[in-house]
Amino acid sequence: MDIHVGLAGPGDRASGIYRQLLDAILDGRLRPGERLPPTRELARRLDVARNTVLVAYARLTAEGLAVARAGAATFVTDEPAARAARPAPAAGVRPRALLHTEAMWAGWCRAGRPPPPGCGSPSAL
Repeated sequence: MDIHVGLAGPGDRASGIYRQLLDAILDGRLRPGERLPPTRELARRLDVARNTVLVAYARLTAEGLAVARAGAATFVTDEPAARAARPAPAAGVRPRALLHTEAMWAGWCRAGRPPPPGCGSPSAL
C-alpha cells in the first residue's frame, strides 16, 4: 500500500491527516481490510508528533471506518463506505431558539405566573 498523505498550509494537522485518510478510504485508494500506515512511520514522514497521527486514527476508528487490532495494526473496516454515508441535512433546517422566547413563556404566563426575569411582561405575551 502506497498512500500519499501531505500537510500543506495552516490548520489542525490531525484533522488534515484524518480528512486525507478518509478521502483515500472513500475513493477506494485504501480498500477494505487494508492496513493503514504505522503511526510512527506516518508521523516521521509528515514530521509531526505521533500523537497527532493517533488522534486522526482514533477518529477513523470512532466513526467505524477503521479498526485497531492490539499488537498488530490499524485496518480499514470491511464496509467503510456504508459506515461513512450520512444523510444530508434537509434544506432550510435551522436550530430552534430554546431559551427566553415569547412562545415558550406564553403558556406559563397565561397560567397566571410571572415570567422569569428578563423575559418580558405577561401583557406583551
